[in-house]
Amino acid sequence: DNALFHSTQVTGDWFVGDTAGPAANMTNVALKGLIALRSMVEIQNPLIDRSSESSKCLNAANSGLEQWIRLSDYGTKFTYQSNAKNHLLHALYADKLLGLNFVPESVHERQRIQLTSSMKRYGVPLTDQNNFATIAHQYFTIAALTASNSSFLGNSTFRAIKNYTEALINPNLTALVDTYDATTGVAAAGSAARGSVGGVFAILALRKGEVKTIQPIGTSSANSAGKMDELWLYTRSYMH
Repeated sequence: DNALFHSTQVTGDWFVGDTAGPAANMTNVALKGLIALRSMVEIQNPLIDRSSESSKCLNAANSGLEQWIRLSDYGTKFTYQSNAKNHLLHALYADKLLGLNFVPESVHERQRIQLTSSMKRYGVPLTDQNNFATIAHQYFTIAALTASNSSFLGNSTFRAIKNYTEALINPNLTALVDTYDATTGVAAAGSAARGSVGGVFAILALRKGEVKTIQPIGTSSANSAGKMDELWLYTRSYMH
């Protein structure tokens, strides 16, 4: 029950919590809990004396997921009680990274539609609570949604992120920011040169064993925007 329904709290994503305030029954948070519960089944299965607990966890996870799909409208809501449909269900990435394939394809189908329809000039906002987009969460979500549908891994999916790396609205920055306004491209204060931009390699992490090396593609642009575009080119080198 604590996984499916949680009390009012601030999400770990600081820029959402500070702007929107605490909320109960957030769709992403609930799914993280259910995925964690399902992963316990894999941990307990090899342990003979834990087999009964494993069965309980599996039943609870499956039952919880069925309720979650209904309450969140296939994960399209920020909270169960929200009517807005604009947010990234980045918790899907944990399911794919762990190899559980716990969340059904029907949820992924709805999320592909939602991500595409929510895309602004420079990215897809993390939630419907504000206009902030993050590099890492966009890549987490895209990686999960392309794991079972490689056709989604195309230029149009990355168009907004590519627009951002090319535009470089804040020319004084020397490193890619991880959080910015999806419409204006203006960086959030203090969000440059942080380790979370490593999330751009989320797609490659799901292809472990398939990708041996990553060859960056050079750019002829001499300005700072060209330097920022290298991050997009790393991803494109895998795509092609």
